[in-house]
Amino acid sequence: MVQKNKTITNFKKRKESHNTQQQINEEILRNSELRYRRLFETAQDAILILDGETGQIMDANPFVQNLLGYSLNELTGKKLWEISPFKNIAENKELFQKLQKETYVRYEHLPLQTKQKKLRYVEFVSNSYMVDHIKVIQCNIRDITERKKAQEKIQEMQKKLEQLVDARTTQLDITTKSLTSETKERKKAEDETVKTKDYLENIIDSASEIIFSFDSNNRLNTWNRTAELLTGYNEKEVVNRSVESLPVFNGHSKILDFLKNNGNHQGYDDLVLLTKNNIKKIIRVSESSVKNPKGVCIGSLFIGRDITRDIEAHGKLLVGNSYLVISKNNSSVRDLYIDLTTSGYEGMFISRSSVEMTGDMTNNLNSQLFLLSHEKIKGFETIANPDELAAMVKEISLRNKKSIIVVDGAHYFITKFSFEKFIDALYQINDLVLKSQLIVVLRIDPSIVDKSQMAIFENEFQLLPSQKLEGLILDDVIYDMLKYVYEQNQSNSMVSFKKIITKSNVAYSTAAKRLNLLEGKGLIFIKKQGKFRTVSATEKGKALLHKRQTV
Repeated sequence: MVQKNKTITNFKKRKESHNTQQQINEEILRNSELRYRRLFETAQDAILILDGETGQIMDANPFVQNLLGYSLNELTGKKLWEISPFKNIAENKELFQKLQKETYVRYEHLPLQTKQKKLRYVEFVSNSYMVDHIKVIQCNIRDITERKKAQEKIQEMQKKLEQLVDARTTQLDITTKSLTSETKERKKAEDETVKTKDYLENIIDSASEIIFSFDSNNRLNTWNRTAELLTGYNEKEVVNRSVESLPVFNGHSKILDFLKNNGNHQGYDDLVLLTKNNIKKIIRVSESSVKNPKGVCIGSLFIGRDITRDIEAHGKLLVGNSYLVISKNNSSVRDLYIDLTTSGYEGMFISRSSVEMTGDMTNNLNSQLFLLSHEKIKGFETIANPDELAAMVKEISLRNKKSIIVVDGAHYFITKFSFEKFIDALYQINDLVLKSQLIVVLRIDPSIVDKSQMAIFENEFQLLPSQKLEGLILDDVIYDMLKYVYEQNQSNSMVSFKKIITKSNVAYSTAAKRLNLLEGKGLIFIKKQGKFRTVSATEKGKALLHKRQTV
């Protein structure tokens, strides 16, 4: 009897132990599934889960909507080839069968069209595996559009260089065959090689863009003439030195991050270069990897342009102040906003513009987009009335951080509510701004307000430093030239010297003198683009046109 009881007791203990282990295993499984779900939903790649037998979409993460514009409801249950962006991949059974049969399929530089008809290039990777005896295909989609554009630009330049090398090499071969003396052949080959090298170096030095490169040991090995002129450092002073020992790079961490990526950085970024005279220059660059014939990365190439003048074109803005921009479109406030948020300011852009027009501004981690609407819009904060606008600014002012707030939808508040309610909210906002680290910029379309309302705005807000006119007076012919430049800018047409001379019907010297006068007064800026010089109206020039038109 005792032995029987002991056996029963041992059996109960084993059963309890088995149940405890089963509970632990179930808890581990639940935690694992939760971690996977979090990774799935927060991934910065678009992810689709397909039924391995039918090709139907079983699940998709939130980033799919950011990339392709389709909601989860629009995707779920559809077959892959029924969704417009994927028709080029899986429009026939053979390609889908490849996804079914192979455990790993990869497409590079695949063109997809979003729901908004925008073309995006993606990297498409498919993995298949079994889940509870059901075959599942996971598709990871990464947006490489900006990287592809940068690579195409580099490839185009490399192709041109290769064509030049091929041409020189062919010429060298023909010349060499005609020589009878081995010494003369060798000398000729050496001379041609030197000429080719010099010619390629001249191309790089003649480029209007800044070009520099690093080898695999992070030592600078190319520094073109444009970089010399901008920084004051000549090639001998910087080449063959490590990035850490080069004072021209103001802080080495950012450039080192580029180099660690081996040319895989997407899009453009801004670098600060420090000239010999300790003047900071802001350079917008793209980076690509330099590879040897075997495809091994042997360095990184940077191509960029000086955007310092573009950034400083707005003048020096001071925290604790509110500014007024008088313009019919938001291009100038968009540029100002992007400049400040990429310079360390936190940013809030408030607009009625479509998500497609303003979405690029949210790429910066310091930036947040608010849409003016009574409706809730998925993925975006919304502001419905002037009171909510004032409350939002108050909340941001309490953070005591350097921030810029752009109000780009004045017409919404004035027409949907009233001028009085809107200006009352602005009075509250400006009281907050005076005691904070904020810069507030309000854009007003001059066509939607009368003179008395505009006068109230101008008394309550400061004009941008770049818009102050200081009693400028222009002759009619020079005014007409400025007006023509502005109208061409508005239609996105390139304004060249030749175009202005043709329009004005004057000699080159006369047109050049008038343009120099406008540039000297800060009403236009002239920029060299390759062989051409293009002309654009500044904010000050636009303000002068508006002032004369409303007198």
